[in-house]
Amino acid sequence: MATKTGISELPHDVISLLISFTSPADAVRLTAVSTIMQSASSSDIVWRRFLPSDVFEILSRAASEPVEDASLKQLYFRLCKPILIDDGSMSFALEKSTGAKCLMISPKELRITWGDDRSYWTFPPDCNSRFGVVGELLHVILQPRWRKVPKKAPQTPLMRDEVWMEIEMGQFFNDDRDQVVRVKFQQVKEMNWKWGLNVQGIEFRPKN
Repeated sequence: MATKTGISELPHDVISLLISFTSPADAVRLTAVSTIMQSASSSDIVWRRFLPSDVFEILSRAASEPVEDASLKQLYFRLCKPILIDDGSMSFALEKSTGAKCLMISPKELRITWGDDRSYWTFPPDCNSRFGVVGELLHVILQPRWRKVPKKAPQTPLMRDEVWMEIEMGQFFNDDRDQVVRVKFQQVKEMNWKWGLNVQGIEFRPKN
């Protein structure tokens, strides 16, 4: 007569391996099931699979002291908060529920029209910016350039947090090949003076 074996009776590493085929969100939920599941869900076997394969190469580019944690699970959740990389020109983070990469480019790294002219743009310090500075548009008037452009539905800015708003600029599919992605943000409908725009950066993150 065959006997039934509960999952908790399997070897610890086998349970961890099974959990690694779920998701970070599932692994966290499983910690509440039992002490055995809590231990297995916290194993490096699980969180090594959830972390990007190049995570340590990315950490080697950290602008501050290297991120050091006692376990891969702790490292994962540390990276859910942005860290600066590449001499502070970009930030890197993980999307908490999936482990997907999120990258933001500093405003100083953007190619802004008249961005080098301090009579139009300035980059003051800002404690609410992850880069410590923002790009601030002082004033500029747009010169008309007549050409037909496809009509698109207007985008409505959404609150990102208590300080910042964000607007979706577009979507693209990443098939893991090396490609160049060009992003352009412009306003050409109203040919009048513009001012008061603060730019924290441009972020690339997975679509929800």
